[in-house]
Parts: sequence; structure tokens; C-alpha cells
Amino acid sequence: MLCWRGYSLYDCNSEFRFFWLNSKLAETGAGNPPSAYHKYRFTVVPIYDCTGMCLHTAHTGAVPYVKDGLLFYNKV
Repeated sequence: MLCWRGYSLYDCNSEFRFFWLNSKLAETGAGNPPSAYHKYRFTVVPIYDCTGMCLHTAHTGAVPYVKDGLLFYNKV
């Protein structure tokens, strides 16, 4: 997430943006199961550090969705 209701998160580090994303999904209920109010459910994917062991886990670990690759974020 880089922007929320006009508030820019461009200058924030990625760890804060992930925290903010989780907080806002919980506040808005967008992570709740679909309903008449929310047609789709949003979910946050697992986050791993960029180490050999973590990359292996991210690539081979089981998840409840179709995995098509890895996304890397610069922490700063």
C-alpha cells in the first residue's frame, strides 16, 4: 500500500506499510468473508525475510491460493 485516503506512504519503510495495510484491513472489515457489503475478501500474503532459508520456504511452502511467483520489496 502506498496511499490511503489521501495519506501518502511513499516515504515510509516497507515494514510500516505492511503494518498499516494489516491495520486498515482489520478496521474496514475488508479481510472478512464475502458478504452483501464486501463482494470479495482481501487477504495479506505471508512476508519472509530475504535469506536462503526464507526464500526456500516462500517458494515451496503450501498456501491456499495459486502461487505464481515471489515479490521482493526494498525495506527502506
